[in-house]
Amino acid sequence: MGHRTTRAGRLLAVLALCAALAPLDAGRAQEQGGVELVEAGSGPREPLRHRFEAGQRQSLRLRLRSDMRIQVGDRTQEVEVPEMIMRLELGPSRVTDEGHMRYGFRLADLGVEGGDAQAREQISQALAGLVGTSGATEIDERGRTVDFEYELPDSLSPQVRQQAQSLRSALVGLLPRFPREPVGVGAVWRIRDTMRLPQASVQIETLYRLRRRRGDRVELQVRIESSDAAELPEGVQMDVNGHGRHRFVLGSLQTRARVETTAEVQMTGPRGSMRMRMHSENHVDPVD
Repeated sequence: MGHRTTRAGRLLAVLALCAALAPLDAGRAQEQGGVELVEAGSGPREPLRHRFEAGQRQSLRLRLRSDMRIQVGDRTQEVEVPEMIMRLELGPSRVTDEGHMRYGFRLADLGVEGGDAQAREQISQALAGLVGTSGATEIDERGRTVDFEYELPDSLSPQVRQQAQSLRSALVGLLPRFPREPVGVGAVWRIRDTMRLPQASVQIETLYRLRRRRGDRVELQVRIESSDAAELPEGVQMDVNGHGRHRFVLGSLQTRARVETTAEVQMTGPRGSMRMRMHSENHVDPVD
């Protein structure tokens, strides 16, 4: 498959990693967009806001299961991608003078399971340098990121540093962003973010629907789509879509998510076309 396979493979690999590390909206952007209320919902309406308390801690497990299909002309190859499991330690949180929440984070563990043994070993070695890295994030009551810091050792390779940027996306997206307006059950709001990839950018639209609220316990339905607003290399087409649910408790760092995403990349060139498709299942769960 030659140079074209390598080029597309790198592009899709970064995309897949973004999906893995941003389970709430398939590659949450490095550039956050605004929140647009589409429907206000029915019944009693009240603002959705995060409530912050100092001293909170939470351990989360992030799991990514993926499979990939590569098609070049009439040849098709199925690839079983090893499953990645990450454990994040969050906290302790503190409340700033502005009323924001700031909490530290640390990538405590990263494991790789299943798939091809050689691929599993390569991924394990490439990502090992991220274990133990740490930083801090700060958000306001509507879930918007105010500040983000991530400390990386100088010894990390450029490739691992690129992957570390995707971890930033995951941490920015752990708690959802809310609309300014009061909402009731059935409310829908849209967020447009720009996902930056090497030599490319894609605008991702995430639609949240307030499915259920019982006191501080909230459940959101999630739908993900890529828009036509994209900057891609010549001859490259990309499409991202997904769906899932996100449950969390207001006033805590406790969050749980299940999201499936599908990313497709199609390339055309002098030797014909190549299509790559990756389907990912992202799970985020609290660790007791």
